[in-house]
Amino acid sequence: MNIRHHYPITTKVGQVIAKSRFYEQGNANARIQRLFTQEIEKIIWANKLSPATLNIDAGKDVAEIQIFHLITRTNTLNTDILAYIDRLIPSPIIFESHHPNGSIHQTATYKRQNLADKDKLVLDDYYTSKDLANVPSADLPILPNLDELYAYFIHTLLPCPAPTGSFASNLPQNLQKARQTHQLQKQLTKLTAKLAKEKQFNRKVQINSEIQAIQRQLNLV
Repeated sequence: MNIRHHYPITTKVGQVIAKSRFYEQGNANARIQRLFTQEIEKIIWANKLSPATLNIDAGKDVAEIQIFHLITRTNTLNTDILAYIDRLIPSPIIFESHHPNGSIHQTATYKRQNLADKDKLVLDDYYTSKDLANVPSADLPILPNLDELYAYFIHTLLPCPAPTGSFASNLPQNLQKARQTHQLQKQLTKLTAKLAKEKQFNRKVQINSEIQAIQRQLNLV
């Protein structure tokens, strides 16, 4: 479901946010500041999706969704930058990164309040779309509230089919499937690299058997 969205003019913010504001607000360490300097050219608060800007109700958990455009200096983006920003801003953020090679990607994590401590945020894994540069923009779907809209955004990034019913009610199980897929793919990448370096025939047979077992698990997720 790799989709690039057209947002109504009523949601437009178009405000450039200085990187120094993020450093100061979150007391960024030297590594985070270096990542911002090396990888980010400009941060634009592009849109705010809320009951005041869209014909949509607030959700039980989501009152607003922010759309940030990141003009990058690199063709990849370290998600530690996104996690740093996400922890500073309570509302969900959909990041749209514009890279020097012309590619455009959307990235987001499922963000929620910590049930044990309402002042803390819990971030899931980050999920990224394929290149959207040549994908026509689509209007936002008509959904009853911002909980559903946020769950819809996350589903567009997950490596699983879109649900046929409620986006929000299907999100927990699909996030679990996405985590399982991510872990299995990491194992598969490691084993494939290990197989390429292995010289002993018996070890190659064993590693290849492990690869096939993981591929079968991936087919079942």
